[in-house]
Amino acid sequence: PRSKQAALSLCLSSHFCLSSSPDYVYKPSSPLNQSTCRVTGTNLIAHHSNTVNHTYGYDSCAAMQHERVVCRHGEKFNFNKVVCPTVDEDHHDGDDGSFWFEDITIIVPKYPYLRNIYHSGGLASTVFHVANELPNLLSQWGTHNVQDAHGNEYSFERQNNNTVVVKNINIFFRMSRKSTLMSGWTKGLWNALIGHELEKKYDIKIHFEHEDGDSTSTSIKTSMCFRNAVVLGMAQNIFVNTTDIPVDGFSVNEESVRFRRAVWNALGIKGVLPGEEGLADLPPFVVGYSQRNPIMTKNGYYRKGSARRFSDENKAWFTTMLREETAAMGAKLKVFKITGSETFEQQVKLLDGVGFLVGVHGANLVNAIFMKPFGALLEVTPWGADMLCYIAGSNAGLAYYKHEATVNHSIEESRCPPNRAMRNRLVGIDTKEDREQLRNYVREGMRHLKELREKYADGIPTRLNTDTRRFEIER
Repeated sequence: PRSKQAALSLCLSSHFCLSSSPDYVYKPSSPLNQSTCRVTGTNLIAHHSNTVNHTYGYDSCAAMQHERVVCRHGEKFNFNKVVCPTVDEDHHDGDDGSFWFEDITIIVPKYPYLRNIYHSGGLASTVFHVANELPNLLSQWGTHNVQDAHGNEYSFERQNNNTVVVKNINIFFRMSRKSTLMSGWTKGLWNALIGHELEKKYDIKIHFEHEDGDSTSTSIKTSMCFRNAVVLGMAQNIFVNTTDIPVDGFSVNEESVRFRRAVWNALGIKGVLPGEEGLADLPPFVVGYSQRNPIMTKNGYYRKGSARRFSDENKAWFTTMLREETAAMGAKLKVFKITGSETFEQQVKLLDGVGFLVGVHGANLVNAIFMKPFGALLEVTPWGADMLCYIAGSNAGLAYYKHEATVNHSIEESRCPPNRAMRNRLVGIDTKEDREQLRNYVREGMRHLKELREKYADGIPTRLNTDTRRFEIER
């Protein structure tokens, strides 16, 4: 089974301005169809062409750019309604009081749902990927599109293979420094990716459109303009550059490995990943049960997704079943609860010793993306909530199993606020069918780990498939 993954859309503009005027917020200096825009594919990140693949539903670069990039910078955006900004093809000459960013700048929209670590983690992965690929991007886009302050072609140093050398970049967030994007788990991830990895490669400066009184504020007064803007658009799931996602636990996306290595380095986690010298590490023969942390509000409802949980009876059955099956197979069982109070480092290291992660669908499973590749993951979802987040999102090279509960619990039974989505209700695994299927999935996941250990006792040999950009086990 495979799942299609949304692509990342981004554009390069040599003259991009954001205005404080209430009438418009997006001001490219040239008509949209003269800007350079691309949609990522399965081969690296960009293709040099003036039109977009028709499978995306657009017949021109301008049409794609408007909907997939420009509209993502509107004042309001959610999955059901997009309010696009007005586009004014105004030319700034540099003498109108505008503030100019001369170095290459990655411009990040204020995406929705960033309180959710799945969505904020996906954004961090996107920025990390684009920043890493900047030299390739600029070479493929054409360096003549990158200009200096005088409008001339920017002078780059070049490597022996003619790839440009980028030394200085800005990352500009269209949000506040005090937003949830820069707190808790997400702040830890950004610090790992930028502070420990990207800063080894570039001189990076971070800017926020709204600084909330910060003395280094770059809040808009007239207009902020960017000489060379790499403008992010349509968001995608965690890990770009993959359209087909394998779920058998025998291959892993190259980008996922690079992302993992960056975090491991930052947190001091030891181990050999696919593509590195030697054999890749085996996933531990340990099952980790990641429990959710239900939080009751003052009005008697469970807060948001915390209503998505097992009942006490089902939780007791599930835990007992795991103890029985791990004992029968000779595996270890590790039961823990993610409360949200743990630091990013604590959460990631908690899963460092887990080879097979199981639990109810939710943020408690997001850290599976940092586990050793070729392990396993089982998520259990409520009835009617077929959310393929962790197959289409993490793409972490894990054998993937999903069970949708057969019992439909009401809002009242779940004690969740009215009009909450199906996925925020009790996970009912009361039937014989549910329990037999879950037991079988647990056995199958452990067999996967055991067979790897029996066949590759000294470590896992891998090779990079240059067509799919995935590391595959040599079988």
